[in-house]
Amino acid sequence: MNSSNPEGVQVSVQIANSRASKKLTPAKDGLLGRYNVSKANLLNDNYRQVDLAFTLNIDINDKEKDNVFGFMIDRQGNLNKKKNEYYKPDPALCNEENLRKARNREMGDHKTYSLRIQLYLNNEANCLYIKYPENTLRLLKVNRETLVIEQWEISVTDQNGYFFLNQQCVYRWQILCNDESITSRAKELANWPAMTRLIEKVLGLGQWMANQTLITENTERPVEPEVLDFGPDTGTTEWFNEARGFGKIKTNQGLIVNAHWSKIILAGNRSKRFLETGSLVRIKGLELHETRSSNHLQAVGINQVS
Repeated sequence: MNSSNPEGVQVSVQIANSRASKKLTPAKDGLLGRYNVSKANLLNDNYRQVDLAFTLNIDINDKEKDNVFGFMIDRQGNLNKKKNEYYKPDPALCNEENLRKARNREMGDHKTYSLRIQLYLNNEANCLYIKYPENTLRLLKVNRETLVIEQWEISVTDQNGYFFLNQQCVYRWQILCNDESITSRAKELANWPAMTRLIEKVLGLGQWMANQTLITENTERPVEPEVLDFGPDTGTTEWFNEARGFGKIKTNQGLIVNAHWSKIILAGNRSKRFLETGSLVRIKGLELHETRSSNHLQAVGINQVS
């Protein structure tokens, strides 16, 4: 999974309360800082909302503005297309033309999406946290020449009171067409009709989809790497989603186990706990993780070694 910037897209982030706001400069690993708020700053005692929030601003340049589309996903998995925010010129660059565009709510040379991310107080851990999926703005990026479509996730996450900006390409699909019925080779799209409809819409396929086929191949999933057998405590990262702080590891015994950011050991000069897809990991052990709906094995003491 790619964690660099999507081409033609610039991301900035601010933190603000009811009195002031500040633009943040992320560190190389996305670190935004550590923030603490006392109970006196609670806005809603029942929901533990505090007077502090991040704002993601995503600016798409003129070349890519017709190829990038923002959307959100709610807790039920419903896809909601994000409305384009009108162009807001930099005050330092304001001239009569830019001010006219802002007053008339016209699009300038850029498309802009914005997302406010509320912070909450965790009383037990005495730190602030962010909820998923409201911490994530997703982008569908289309290459109309090659018909390659990428899904990016731009998010802010928390790890023990430290907050990080993440930019990750989570899916990459190659679109193919023929003259049969509509099918899909990518299991993500086969079980995601709302995304298929969005892809059809942004590619302008609606007028002729009845006579054509939308076939997709997910080219993002890598070929399963050869696992070096360093012993029973090793495995390979199948995938890791930074917005969720969660992924899967395949052990040398063939088990597929959960990987949570809180179980990852920091190494070197890293300040963010995450795993790279395809990386070799050592694990100290497995524990049974119980949820309301099912039980899963979870890796503990995870250390990425390659």
